Amino acid sequence: MTETHSTKEKPVSKRRKKSLFDWTIEIICFGILTYFVINEFSHLYRTPLSFQSADTPYSRHYNLSTTFPFVGSYFLMVPQDYNTRYKYPLVVALHGISDRVYASEFLAEEKFRSRFKAFILVPIAPKRAFWETPENEAFSLPQFIPYPDHMPSVMRMITSLQGDYNIDEHKIYLTGHSMGGQGVYGALQNYPDTFAAAQALSGTWDPQETYNILTPLWIIHGSNDRQIPPKYSREVAATLKQRGADAQYSELQNTGHDSWRTIYSKQSSWDWLFAHTKQH
Repeated sequence: MTETHSTKEKPVSKRRKKSLFDWTIEIICFGILTYFVINEFSHLYRTPLSFQSADTPYSRHYNLSTTFPFVGSYFLMVPQDYNTRYKYPLVVALHGISDRVYASEFLAEEKFRSRFKAFILVPIAPKRAFWETPENEAFSLPQFIPYPDHMPSVMRMITSLQGDYNIDEHKIYLTGHSMGGQGVYGALQNYPDTFAAAQALSGTWDPQETYNILTPLWIIHGSNDRQIPPKYSREVAATLKQRGADAQYSELQNTGHDSWRTIYSKQSSWDWLFAHTKQH
């Protein structure tokens, strides 16, 4: 007896042809994704106004990081007549949200560069990143989407430079304005053994999160600052003084958020910073 098998052909599925609407949605989605990727890594290619001059003494460098976005960018100024027989101070200058680095602009002027022979390190934070954020959100700047703090990457930059150049580990200084001022507080709190002295301009921080700050610190704020009221700096300074820390506070009268104009333009401000040497 012969068996017969009936075979049925499987229907061939036809892919739906994309409509103009489908193509439009895909193009829009791709465009949005591309925008966010470019913006997320803009710190790798954007050049802040502070370094756009053709004769700037700063050069751009990169370093790897263990935190997102895994690659850091910074500008570096090498001391005039750098000589490997000597060790030089290092100033780390933290920019604000606008990413303009006022301290670096003044330190590049001939009158300051010839007097203060030092390396100037200017890290560039990713667009959405802060240098450091306090645990108490009431003292933090607004952040739309949480982002890893960028100070760990800055610390790796410092370590890398110490391996490449003759840097005096007892003369590493820190200064920052606005978001950079907040970064100064956080850096001194979380890395208390790194810096010899620091300046925090127009910043904000939780006074209770200062128990590790023993580094000589000059806190500066404008009396008419409406972006970050001076009460934040007053409270931090008062708390540090109560704890016996080496902290001083200057409130600049009739000055707004631009406290950097008064401080960074004066030689005496830099004299104060460079006069400190970290104890062993």
